[in-house]
Amino acid sequence: MPETPSNTMSGWSRPSKQHLNLASILAVLQDISPAAILLGITLNVLDTVSTGLLVFPSSENGSTTFSGLQTQAMSLYVMSTIFSQLAMTLGGSLFPGALGSMLIEVLPFLRNIASSIQDRIGEGDPAILPTVMAAYALTSFLVAFVFIALGLLKCGRLLTLPASSDHLSLGTAGHVLFNQTHLPLLVASVFAALFISVSVRSSFLSKMTRGFTEHALYVPLFCFFIAGLFWVIAAGTKHANADGLDALRSAGWLFTVEKSHRDTGYDWNYWALFDFSLVKWNAMTAAIQDIVLLIVIAVISLPIFIPAMALTLDIPSYNMNWEFFGHGISNLLAGVAGTVPNLVVLTNSKFFTLAGGGRIEALIVTAFTVALFFVSSYLLPYIPTILAATLVLFLGIELMIEALWDAPQSLLIWEWAVVLGTVIACTFIGFAPGVGIGIGMALLVQLWWCNFESRPTIFNLARRPGRRAIAAKNDDRRKSTVISQVDADFYDSSSTLEAQSLPTPTKNRSAISSTENLHAATAQPVIIRLTGYVSFFIISTIEATMKSALKTGNSMIVDFTHATRVETSVAQMLKRQAEMFSISSFTGTLSFAGVLPDSGLLADLKRGGMDCVCMDALQASSASPHFADGATPFFDELDGALNWHARLEDSGTKCP
Repeated sequence: MPETPSNTMSGWSRPSKQHLNLASILAVLQDISPAAILLGITLNVLDTVSTGLLVFPSSENGSTTFSGLQTQAMSLYVMSTIFSQLAMTLGGSLFPGALGSMLIEVLPFLRNIASSIQDRIGEGDPAILPTVMAAYALTSFLVAFVFIALGLLKCGRLLTLPASSDHLSLGTAGHVLFNQTHLPLLVASVFAALFISVSVRSSFLSKMTRGFTEHALYVPLFCFFIAGLFWVIAAGTKHANADGLDALRSAGWLFTVEKSHRDTGYDWNYWALFDFSLVKWNAMTAAIQDIVLLIVIAVISLPIFIPAMALTLDIPSYNMNWEFFGHGISNLLAGVAGTVPNLVVLTNSKFFTLAGGGRIEALIVTAFTVALFFVSSYLLPYIPTILAATLVLFLGIELMIEALWDAPQSLLIWEWAVVLGTVIACTFIGFAPGVGIGIGMALLVQLWWCNFESRPTIFNLARRPGRRAIAAKNDDRRKSTVISQVDADFYDSSSTLEAQSLPTPTKNRSAISSTENLHAATAQPVIIRLTGYVSFFIISTIEATMKSALKTGNSMIVDFTHATRVETSVAQMLKRQAEMFSISSFTGTLSFAGVLPDSGLLADLKRGGMDCVCMDALQASSASPHFADGATPFFDELDGALNWHARLEDSGTKCP
């Protein structure tokens, strides 16, 4: 089982049972964010009507196998969302504001699974739907088993919306999107989405509206305003009657709900589509490729989303193994319920958390989502398609801005090139091939940097008084003074981190007491040595080591003496760990050694968001140096960091 999560991210910051009196209950109610609840409900409703309709393949070429199943498709989506949200909220995720739903990235594979089974069995066979439903549930079980296995094996340290038609491609997009019928809807949706994106960033509109465009309620209220405006215009143009509604549906402004020819009882009862006596299990072999790809996409998506959520929401610590296990439980429940796989949604969780959403708000959203499961068939005919299209386009624009515009502010040009290449590949080739191309580009960049940074260089020691000169000059002294005479836990890292148990010195113990401020061996900090170009490959290993030191309360020194550069993602991870040290109740302190004030290494750390303070310069200018909370001290030499930690230990303080 994964280790129990720490209280730092438990999210249940509510009064304990012994303090549950009237005052505490009122305090909890006052702490609830209505904006987050409204936003969460809006996101679930609009995601359901925009994505849930695509669970089954569209009816084409006269095929009626999947016709009239829009409501059942939405019910599958909503039920998957309900179980995902319950699992995330009740402890399956360490993010208090995590919102989960059906995994939309696998929609193309689900539709291909259904189409492959239909082709294998044959049109008109009553076994098609039961077999497809069993295959959908099977994918949830398989995803659950993989997630649970990854969590139990502690593999957390290793680290598009589909077309509504199979014929929609770049070659046919012009005809489908820009025809006379669809063009007005496309223009209206894009304009509304662009207006939201611009307005939330405009300081002028913020002043004009007295900050309302920055309020958490702004986006959901704007969406409701669009729906209200649509119906006002529809009534003004006399389209609010039965004939007018049919005209709006034929033009694409309202969702079309086909009448089902099957006796399934209530519209939401997708379980009526199951009949295990008719299931043809051998027909699923036709969809093996899509089933495998679905599992792969689900497995690689979670390790991408979770670190991105931690970075976006500025959460310093997360447990990937716990997230694996929690998502395994949520998908296991989805499989038992006969629905499709689910996963945490990065964009929804981001906006929900920023709106003040936590676990209690998420539970309330889940309760409303359960109600949506029963009434979705009654709401769908009256929800304007522009409402769902606007929200989907807005979220897409926000993600594109974050990836292509905001990212260059914290990435090197080659790192940003990987992001840009992945976006272009996913757009023009497809999601799965695009991700593969992005991974390949990242590996090529890593190889290039490793070769570039390991090239031979010539420099003048007299003109370079920094760490390289000091390291060359004092290498023998450092070995005898620091390694032989200091009893410290030492970790060495290049591509991996390996713990080395240093022998406890049995003689020359007086050398320690005679060295400035060095004291007993038991007080020595943990040292992590990084070498060469430090890439994202060893992030999980460094994190595990630092978390272990944090739990023991030991101070820590990250030694960059033999490192050349640090990748942005590594610097961002170090920033999160520095925040954990600063808020920790232990007395341990984090510092860096082997960093020059004007080096590229320091620039890498600052680019990742680190607030670094040069202690050598600070100590030279002040007898009792002080620096701002949250700042991380760095030293030219490892000796300087050791002496500083020794003085802190002697004084019994956590920071100067």
